Amino acid sequence: VDRPPIQFEADTVVADNEGGARLATDHLIKHGHRRIAFVGDRLHVYTTRLRYQGYRAAMVQAGLPVDERLVRVDATGVQDSAIAMSQLLALASGPTAVMSANHRSSLGVVRALHQNGRTEVAHVSFDDFVGAESLTPPVTAVYQDPQRMGRQAAALLFDRIDGDTGPFRRIQLPVRLIVRGSGELPPPD
Repeated sequence: VDRPPIQFEADTVVADNEGGARLATDHLIKHGHRRIAFVGDRLHVYTTRLRYQGYRAAMVQAGLPVDERLVRVDATGVQDSAIAMSQLLALASGPTAVMSANHRSSLGVVRALHQNGRTEVAHVSFDDFVGAESLTPPVTAVYQDPQRMGRQAAALLFDRIDGDTGPFRRIQLPVRLIVRGSGELPPPD
């Protein structure tokens, strides 16, 4: 569930990681952003890799360059993400928007934006998190439904218990964007 297994085959239920990241990045682009940062975990992590691919694909499709100085794939926790975002904000040509790749990265990004007094920087989080709607501005998020994912995985498991010996199945569930305010902030003039 959430990621395919490594070194063996099994039924798998995942979210549309690449599509969700494209959705998030497209959303920022549609609100006028051109310098969009990506903050996430290491690229060997399945979900981060696909979300980064979605971010890049959206940028390329919009004809925007991917500035590697705005890409941080070394943020493995909240503290690392906060440091990475603070460093991005300190750049001479820093980002006007950021897409964070998971809830840990998002918490660090939010911390850095608030601590640096930079809440005008647009932000879309991949993963919703507790309290996102209570922040100022409330955090726009890509939502993957964990209950649906669990129900789907349980259904696959029960099929196997009941004797299903067919090919392994990979089910990709859709995600949706929860618009709250942070992803809709325009870039500064």
